[in-house]
Amino acid sequence: MVDIAEAKRKILAHNRVNQYVDITPYELHVGFPIINYTGFFPQPNELIIYAVPASIFKDKEQVVGYTGKSAGASFRVAKGVTVRTGGSGGRAVRDTVRKHSFGDLIITNQRVIFIGKDDNFDFPINKITAIKPLSKETFVIQAGRSSKNIFVESGAVLYAAGFVNYAITCYNEGLDVNAEKKQAEDEMTSEQRELCDIVLNTIVVSEPIKTQNTKITQLKKIPSFIFGIILSIIYFILWFTIGFIESSIVLFAVLLIVSIIKFHIMKKELYSSKGKSPAYNERRDRYDNTNN
Repeated sequence: MVDIAEAKRKILAHNRVNQYVDITPYELHVGFPIINYTGFFPQPNELIIYAVPASIFKDKEQVVGYTGKSAGASFRVAKGVTVRTGGSGGRAVRDTVRKHSFGDLIITNQRVIFIGKDDNFDFPINKITAIKPLSKETFVIQAGRSSKNIFVESGAVLYAAGFVNYAITCYNEGLDVNAEKKQAEDEMTSEQRELCDIVLNTIVVSEPIKTQNTKITQLKKIPSFIFGIILSIIYFILWFTIGFIESSIVLFAVLLIVSIIKFHIMKKELYSSKGKSPAYNERRDRYDNTNN
């Protein structure tokens, strides 16, 4: 039995950082991820299993500054050229600097490929000897004597490493990934497809509401009479301190600002609830009833 709430959390975390793949069918245990990657030309019988924005990185120790008795100054005169004048006895400060090459990581049933601006690689599945996590957002792939450090956003890194392992397992066991995917698509029922649509739509609809500024939203919850009392107190205080005309202007400005804020809140809620057909609402209610 799939934990729908946990699946929604994982789907939202993944789909936020990876526009190439909808992970919904995979997390609901009804099929493979849906791939939306263009510009890749597969070899015969090659199938994209997963794709994600990523980067290759290298950690290199280099001089980042100077410290010590030197009283001189450093001047950068050109790219990679620095002139130091006066003083002596300074000590170079070295630190580890990480340099990234950004691009896309593509995992197929035959290869693991990185397409980047400054770096790239193409590892056949049968040449990969190891894959090891380095942190919550990084892992390393070893193919023969060549290794690459991969960075992927935390919402997608486990999927990237996991599908590399899946491709290697299928190759070692002689499984046909194309046949596996086709079988999964053929066996997916209309109810399962409907479930995927409902879960994905509930995530898309609810996600902007959760990211609203809750302090502004709480303005709607203040009762009108309490709000009026607060404004009256502020008005009389201002009347005795700055005068009748000035206090009236300030009160008008406050009322105008509050009205504008409430209008935008109501407008945002209107658009977030707009566009759902009665058929969709009926399917969603049936889904909620079956899981309660």
